[in-house]
Amino acid sequence: MIKTIYPTKDTTIYQNSASINTGLDEILEIGKIISASGTAGVKNSRALLQFDTSELSASFSQRGIHTGSAVGNLKYYLKMYISEEKDVPASYNIAAYYLEKSWDMGIGKKSHYPSTTGGCNWVYTKADNSVAWDAEGGDYQQAVCVASQSFTNIQGDLELDITGMVEKWNTGTSNYGIIVRRSGSEETNDTEYGILNYYSRETHTIYPPRIE
Repeated sequence: MIKTIYPTKDTTIYQNSASINTGLDEILEIGKIISASGTAGVKNSRALLQFDTSELSASFSQRGIHTGSAVGNLKYYLKMYISEEKDVPASYNIAAYYLEKSWDMGIGKKSHYPSTTGGCNWVYTKADNSVAWDAEGGDYQQAVCVASQSFTNIQGDLELDITGMVEKWNTGTSNYGIIVRRSGSEETNDTEYGILNYYSRETHTIYPPRIE
């Protein structure tokens, strides 16, 4: 049996436009750019997603399957579908981490001018900019990579095994969602890694992100 749920919210946060909100964009971006002059340094973008996994628990319970007692027997995968790849190398890695603070999706788009600031961004978690991330770029357990995926000469659709993450949510760990970013030093070194655009929950296609 396969059960599918979709995000209750998602957005992209941008280091190079740290105050903008993009909660209503049809695209989630995971990127890394380096200025041509090198003087502006590395600028990253990361995707944030949150799912109501109680939907899964309720659906399984109706079928006599209890997520708490079925630990080890159920598998959960985060799937994200690529829309466009820009200047991406032949090989790269994507990783997912637990978010540790609540955040507002917001109502902005990257294309808005003037930009919309109501919602989370690289610096703040809340629509009124009243609460900052403890560390800019999102609060997450950097030492605990929940899942990662490597790509070599293939299109970048993501399928991350986040079973351990969902099991923790099902047994009482606070669910603030997932942050998806380039893995490890691929965010910090001086190598250009380009941009990956994935369909968001706002897409008008059949490819929104999901957990299955």
